[in-house]
Amino acid sequence: MPLGKMRHRINIQTIGRTTDNMGGNATSYSTTVTVWGMVEPVVGNEKVEGQQIESRQRFKFTLRYNSNLTTDDRLNYDSTDFRILSIVKKYDIDKYQVVIAEKGVAT
Repeated sequence: MPLGKMRHRINIQTIGRTTDNMGGNATSYSTTVTVWGMVEPVVGNEKVEGQQIESRQRFKFTLRYNSNLTTDDRLNYDSTDFRILSIVKKYDIDKYQVVIAEKGVAT
């Protein structure tokens, strides 16, 4: 993969859970690592649900392989959060991975 295409700064964020004063759980995300990657829009759609228009757009992120990345994590690119839907090794080697993530969905 030409390195010039891996020009986007992407934050990998992991979820943290804490117990609040009422015995419930509070969750928050924190950036664990910032990496270079390639970002490509894949598909987008809109639908009406509960008399509101809901917009979703999927993106393909190509990153260097990171064995710690899971679908519980999320990506942050250009100040926007993306929910990870799938992670697949590219070329079946541990050099790159393709992450399909969705924008416009609560995480």
